[in-house]
Amino acid sequence: KFVYSTLEECKPKKVLDLAANKGYFAAMAAHLGAQVMAFDYEEHCIDNCLSLAKKDGFNITTAVMNFYLPTPKFGMGLMGDDSFTRFESNIVLALGLIHHICLVQNVPVRIFCDICKKYAQDGIIMEFIDPTDRHVAGWKKETPENYSIEGITELMKERINYLSAHPL
Repeated sequence: KFVYSTLEECKPKKVLDLAANKGYFAAMAAHLGAQVMAFDYEEHCIDNCLSLAKKDGFNITTAVMNFYLPTPKFGMGLMGDDSFTRFESNIVLALGLIHHICLVQNVPVRIFCDICKKYAQDGIIMEFIDPTDRHVAGWKKETPENYSIEGITELMKERINYLSAHPL
């Protein structure tokens, strides 16, 4: 409900769904009129996203790409834009992602936040999973520096003007 109401209120022209999984939120943004781009590093997730888009008649541009290995400039003379330029959007969706990237894959929280900010013109809708969550706690991973609402808020303040935390 929060994601839907936020997208409905903001009315972004372009939305990027990071690690789109099955494409549910990408489809939601497209339903609300946004031009949507979605990527995931698992090809079957992108296939699911495309199937959902086709079923509902949404135009969603997809790519198979790893969040922390964004596509650099490419092609002859490196004239092809990098992923930050190609996927720059008004709103970035980072849902169900930070705990996988920062806890499991050991990417520092600062780098996670910096990558998100490079894609976002206006804002980021991020889902934070607390390390004490019953599913995440079972992973028995060390909590990295800044992995908290306060830590992420501080890191995001460098570029994002409006921050709001909403418990689920």
